[in-house]
Amino acid sequence: MTAARVHATGSATTSRDRLIGLGAGGGAPAAPGLLRAAHATETDAVLADPAASAASGPLDQPAQLLGASIKHCNAAAARPAVEAIPGPMTALDTAIIGGSLPDDGCYALRWTEPRRPPRRGPVAGLADRAARLGRFVWSGWAGLSALALLAALWQAGHEAYGDFILPAPLATLAAAWGLLGDPGASAKLWLTTERAILGFALAAGAGVLAGLAAGYSPATLRLARPLLTVMLGVPPIAWIVLAMIWFGGSNATVAAAILIAATPVVFVGAAEGVATRDRALETMAQAFGAGPLRRFAHVAARQVAAHVFPALALALGTAFKVAVMAELLANAGGSGGELARARALLDISLALAWVLLAVAALIAVEYGLIRPVRAGLERWREAAQPWGVKR
Repeated sequence: MTAARVHATGSATTSRDRLIGLGAGGGAPAAPGLLRAAHATETDAVLADPAASAASGPLDQPAQLLGASIKHCNAAAARPAVEAIPGPMTALDTAIIGGSLPDDGCYALRWTEPRRPPRRGPVAGLADRAARLGRFVWSGWAGLSALALLAALWQAGHEAYGDFILPAPLATLAAAWGLLGDPGASAKLWLTTERAILGFALAAGAGVLAGLAAGYSPATLRLARPLLTVMLGVPPIAWIVLAMIWFGGSNATVAAAILIAATPVVFVGAAEGVATRDRALETMAQAFGAGPLRRFAHVAARQVAAHVFPALALALGTAFKVAVMAELLANAGGSGGELARARALLDISLALAWVLLAVAALIAVEYGLIRPVRAGLERWREAAQPWGVKR
C-alpha cells in the first residue's frame, strides 16, 4: 500500500501536469485518452512489482522489505491521500479510474499480527537443546588447549625453581583432589562460592538496572560518572576494610565488597549497550505496531545483551577474587581462611590447591550459568552467520 501510494502519487502528478498543459493549449479533448494510456501503463507497473516500481527509491528501503510489509500495512490510513489523487481525472472522465472511487472493501486491509511459527514438540525442543549443548562442549577444546599450555609453563617453572617455590602441577592437582574428598574443605569451598554468587547477583542486578536507566537518560549518565570514578578509583582492599568495620566478619562484608567492586563494570556495559543500539530497528518495529515494552524485549534488549554479558563475565571474576580476599583479611572462613592458614604453614602446595579450587568454581559458575544463558539469547546471531562460519 505504501508503494502504491508513492507510485500512484507520482503517476497522478505527472498525468495532472500533462492535463493542465493540454487544457491550457486547447488540447483538452485528447486529455482523457492520454490519461487512460498513462494510467494503464503505470497501473501495470505497480501491480507487477509494487515495492520496486517506485517506492524503494523515495523511501530509501530495500524492495524486498517493502514488498513484505505491504500485507501488514493499514490501508484505511492511506484513504484520504489515495482519494485525493483521482480528483483531476474524474473531472474529465470517470472511466479513467474504472467509473468510481474505490469502495470500503479496498481499504479493509489492516495491520495484522505476524503469524508465529508453529510450536515444536518436546522431542524437537530437547533435540535442539542437546545439539546446542554438544556444540558448546565441543567448543571447549580451545579452552582446554589454553589450560594445557598453562600447565606446560607451570611445569617449566617447577623444574626451574623447585618444589618450595612452585610445586609441580600434578602434585597440586593431587592436593586439590584430596581437599575435594574432605567434607570440611568442600563445605568451605561451597561457602566461598555461595558468597561470590550472592555478591555477583546483587552487583549484576544493580548494575544492569542503573545502566539501563543511565543509557536512556543522558542526564542520569552525567550524574553517575563521578560516582563511577570514585568507585573504580578506590582499591577493593579499602572497601573490604570498611566493610569489616561496618559488618564484621560476616557474609555481609563479602557481599558489600563485591557489590561495590563489581557494580561499575556491569553498569558501564549496560549503559554502553543502550547508547550504541541501532535505533533504526526500533523505529521499524514501531512502524509495525510494536509497543515500548515489546520493542525493548525483542529489539533493544538483544543488542544490549551483547555488551552486558562480557561485563557480567568480568564481574563474576571480580566477585570470586574479592570474596577470597575478603575472607582472607576478615578471617571469615571459606577458601580465603584456608589460604591464610596455608600461608602461616608455608605450605605452597596447599595454597595453590585452594587457588586452583577457587578458579575451578569460577569456571563452573561461568560456563554453567552465564554462557548457556548467553548462548540461548544470542541464537539469532548464530543463525545470521554465513554457512560454515562458527565461533
